[in-house]
Amino acid sequence: MILNTQNKAFTLVELSFIIAIIAIFAGAAISMFIEFHSSSEETIFREFSQDLNLATTQFYVARGRQPKGFGEFVAATQADVDASMGLTVPLMYTKKGEPICGTTAPGPTVTTLVCDDVGLQKKKATYTLSGNVVLMEIDDL
Repeated sequence: MILNTQNKAFTLVELSFIIAIIAIFAGAAISMFIEFHSSSEETIFREFSQDLNLATTQFYVARGRQPKGFGEFVAATQADVDASMGLTVPLMYTKKGEPICGTTAPGPTVTTLVCDDVGLQKKKATYTLSGNVVLMEIDDL
């Protein structure tokens, strides 16, 4: 009588090798996700900067003077937007509806607006009104 001693299962070395390959792929995927999320947060800050610059230009065209501060064209909520002043930009909000750039609109002479991101990468954008241009700086928290 002949016994069948041939195993059809994976050995411990083969299983270790497969687990190592899966771990490498998972590490690469997580790294790519974090990098993608970081660039998307910066894109949001850059788009807000473009909105602020457009609002500054439209304020100048509508009023014939440079704004004294962000409070002249940045609104706390969408309901505060007044089209008669030209473009008014509402503050940025999280998905939960909480403002990222403070809780109220800045005063009429405030020339620096800081937006703290509550995202994965914890970035902070600082917008500075310099004449008719809004300058932006993005920092890691």
